[in-house]
Amino acid sequence: MTPWTVDLVADRWTPFADSFQFPAGVDLTGATLRAQVRGYRDAPGAPLVDLSNAALGMQGLSVTTTVDNETSIATSTVGMAINEVAIESLVKTNPTGGDLCLVWDLHISLAGFDKRRWIAGAFTIRAGATQ
Repeated sequence: MTPWTVDLVADRWTPFADSFQFPAGVDLTGATLRAQVRGYRDAPGAPLVDLSNAALGMQGLSVTTTVDNETSIATSTVGMAINEVAIESLVKTNPTGGDLCLVWDLHISLAGFDKRRWIAGAFTIRAGATQ
């Protein structure tokens, strides 16, 4: 399976939130989720941001699944939230400002299936002025 490419942009002095709707028929209820942000692909050591399953609205990854009443087909959406403190703690590129270009990906483990990378891409922290 080739992961989807999704490039994300977060503003430096604010919390980050986004969501990813999966195709109809992909039911992620009970799935184990893990996403990391790193300086570059295969960067050693601890990730800059490390997210796992969390309640909706909390820092981490949440799953919301709806079922179509007529077809009984489930559709899942994964929410991703990173609090402002975590965004602010990421290393700034230079003292005069500028965007910070990082990478991220999302791994999902479903019951009966191995862990797989479903989404990957760039993760840019856009420099700002108002703190």
